[in-house]
Amino acid sequence: GEVFGWAALTPSCKLRIGTASCVTPCSLLSIDGERLTALMEQDHSIGYRVMSQLNRLITGTLTSFVGG
Repeated sequence: GEVFGWAALTPSCKLRIGTASCVTPCSLLSIDGERLTALMEQDHSIGYRVMSQLNRLITGTLTSFVGG
């Protein structure tokens, strides 16, 4: 249920700041960042929803980091 690799959706900075490792068997869903960005440009409703969720993810990550 975790998300990683969201840097593909931040056009001004594509710097990778972390890695992910799985300690148990899992499944992944890989999404092409450039194609998703193009889709969000075409359909602003999708773009708004995706970016709203991304905003929550980043805000939650930063809040957790600051809170220790």
